[in-house]
Amino acid sequence: MKRSFFIILFCFISTLSFSQKLTNSREISYYTYIYKLSEDEARKMLTKKYRFDERKIITQNYLHTKIDSFHTDTVYKKELPQGYYLKVHTEQN
Repeated sequence: MKRSFFIILFCFISTLSFSQKLTNSREISYYTYIYKLSEDEARKMLTKKYRFDERKIITQNYLHTKIDSFHTDTVYKKELPQGYYLKVHTEQN
């Protein structure tokens, strides 16, 4: 009985000591990706009274033509051809 108690205690302590502290972890992706939209896709987004706080409208269907990526902590300095683009990165979850 004592032996099983010590095994459980050891497992609990080792889990606490080796776990990652999420409060100190990064909450934004390392990379931002740029995807090209077709004219029809851009029109759909604009005619549906798209608002930036309604992020559910952007599904994986729009992420079909990746143009470039860059570190999220920097500014994108390359010039893109005229067209419609999405800059995508993750935040928190």
